[in-house]
Amino acid sequence: METTIFKSRLTNKVRANTALNIVKSFDYAKFIGRPLNLFITIVFEERHDLIKVNKIFKGIINRTTRWSKSYCERNGLESLKPVWIYVFENPQFNPHVHWCLNIRKEQISDFEFQLKTWLEKLQGSINSNSIHMALINPYTDKALANYHVKGVDPKYIDLLHLQKIARYQGPIWGQRARVAKEIGPTAIKRSGFKADRDRDKWEVLHPWIADGFTKPATWNVKKVVPKKFGISFGYLSKYWSTLKRQWRPKGGWFRRWRFWKKTA
Repeated sequence: METTIFKSRLTNKVRANTALNIVKSFDYAKFIGRPLNLFITIVFEERHDLIKVNKIFKGIINRTTRWSKSYCERNGLESLKPVWIYVFENPQFNPHVHWCLNIRKEQISDFEFQLKTWLEKLQGSINSNSIHMALINPYTDKALANYHVKGVDPKYIDLLHLQKIARYQGPIWGQRARVAKEIGPTAIKRSGFKADRDRDKWEVLHPWIADGFTKPATWNVKKVVPKKFGISFGYLSKYWSTLKRQWRPKGGWFRRWRFWKKTA
């Protein structure tokens, strides 16, 4: 039976608020000692059934969570909540997902084996180009964060300074990009973390994050993520007003939302 793609679940761009959450999550993950230290790209063999692609990766996420919990139990380690971000892309009918996650270094070898096994089982086969893995340099991860959100809504390319890399990344079915709750906007807000004040504190709080990496000679924490994303407050405010309009509840919920805002 032919699979139907429902237009309501198709997206053609990364939402602006999601892109901002991804950029912030890289800083916050290091601040709490759970850095996004492994970068994975999975290239799917299925090129047209986008529902199947989404389900395959969802299966991999679920298996990763169960495997990590089991690994910790077997080795007497503390079981930690998942920390990851992912972004789907599909330029020229080439669906793939970029996935960054926090994983103990001693787990990486076993995880790579498991990932290949899961992908082969879920999609039927794999080849030498199906999975790419690399460690993430904590000093240069801002460039990687930007790379993940290059498919952002064109209206916000200037906000994130993506003029040189922003490109249309094709249609995706289902959730196009996501940040794990542990490093998501709610967790960041509750922690009191402020990027322009706290993003460089990981070097003192968790110096082991940089083990095996050399700090670039030109590295300057003030240039890692410019304050207010490098835009003057007046210029930035027009973006926030637009974003607030997009997030405002629709229909009958608006009156309740407005009342809640007044009484909160």
